Amino acid sequence: MEGTPAAELGGQSFPARDAVPAGQRVTGIVVSYDLSEVADAVRVVRRDASCTVSGDVITCRAVGDHSLSPTPFALLAPASAPLGDVGTVTVRFTGPANLPPDWKVRLYVGPPEFHARQFPERALLPASSRGMPPPLRPAFVNTGGPTPSRVVLTVSVSDSMPGRDRVDDPTRRSDPGSTKSLKLPRVFRNCHYGVHGDTATCEFPGPLLPGRGYETDSEIRAENGRCCQAEGTYQYRISAVEELSPAEVADYRALPVGSGPELGLDEVDAAGLTGNASGSMSFRSADLSVGTRFHAKSATIEGVVGARASLELPQPTATDGFATAASGGGVTVALPSGVSFAPAPEPGSFPSEEEWCAPADLSARSVTCQAGGFRTMIAVSIERTVPGARGRVSIAVPPGDSDPSDNELPIEVVATGTARPVPPTTTDSAKASADGAARGRPAVWTGSSVLVLVAAAGAAALLMARRRRRATARIPGDGPEDAGRMPHDA
Repeated sequence: MEGTPAAELGGQSFPARDAVPAGQRVTGIVVSYDLSEVADAVRVVRRDASCTVSGDVITCRAVGDHSLSPTPFALLAPASAPLGDVGTVTVRFTGPANLPPDWKVRLYVGPPEFHARQFPERALLPASSRGMPPPLRPAFVNTGGPTPSRVVLTVSVSDSMPGRDRVDDPTRRSDPGSTKSLKLPRVFRNCHYGVHGDTATCEFPGPLLPGRGYETDSEIRAENGRCCQAEGTYQYRISAVEELSPAEVADYRALPVGSGPELGLDEVDAAGLTGNASGSMSFRSADLSVGTRFHAKSATIEGVVGARASLELPQPTATDGFATAASGGGVTVALPSGVSFAPAPEPGSFPSEEEWCAPADLSARSVTCQAGGFRTMIAVSIERTVPGARGRVSIAVPPGDSDPSDNELPIEVVATGTARPVPPTTTDSAKASADGAARGRPAVWTGSSVLVLVAAAGAAALLMARRRRRATARIPGDGPEDAGRMPHDA
């Protein structure tokens, strides 16, 4: 359809006038959008079935117990319309208690369109840098409509250095640290810094003229709290403050600011600024090992003597120097003295994100399991304490691996007390192990059986389980899978 998109309103987070009681929802709210001030500049070209039009007012209601669509309607300006501010849309709420106040939304024809400077995806740091991260100097150009007020630069740094390599002295491989060390120092007073030091959100006054290139007038550089190597990723993004929800803006503005000068913008040639609105740069010390490795320092079996326990299989990564995740591959577990394999729990008795691995013959002293998945678990039994006994988790050393020593981990046993003996019983899992023995391969139980049982119980239960899984946030770890992520500290 001919014309310039002006705005798609709705789906914003509006603050409630009064606090909503914990654990409760406010339903039955009706939202009206008064377009009278912009009616001469734009027209409605799409609206949801839950929205009605009366004159210059659009009224939208949630259908049933659902929320409003993020974009309940769309507006279109004619191609001849000048770019920029065309007026205000007033948003009003009616319904039960805890209503938000009236909300004013500025409407602009022609949204900004940012293109950021792109950096080499992989930067090698010489050993002489002693782990100092490279500098970052973001740059961008706006090829769309004028920025209404302020431009927001969000920068993050993620630390993917393996814990075992994080040492003050590279020769002290037996005493590594594990705390993430890359942080953005609080330098610029117009930047708000995340509480963990891995994000900075900076505001620049507008308007910034379309077609002109801008770059920061100072470099942004993360600090490395440990000598003498580094591995991580910068990410940054440019946006107009109007593109962010009021809640996002309030969250970052509540964070502490830097104590130094303001970070400013200088004009630069815009010819090379052709990327997306975001950019990234990964970096690593050239003297870091290349090949397959574990990020953990050790694996631990904790439990009571005479009782069953479990071991979570450490996940290895295969890297070309930039933490590329491993795909498949076998991880071999050799048990320490005093510990034996035990049958896996019954299918349906453990979370669906777990997978249990057991040898075909439970009297075996080692088993090889496939890496990958959320969590791979191994059931064991602590039969007795053996002072100094250690097992081993290992992966094959591929050709070209520059540090074979990080391809294995020790297994330690932490045993407390003694359990009351229980006569052994034959479980279905043990029978499954016997079946596996007949086939000569490890037996594996996964959470897929849980889904089958839930589906048999009814579609409503399955839907509830899926929603619950989607609402569960994964906790960032030390591994490379967190490299390049944009953390949210607020």
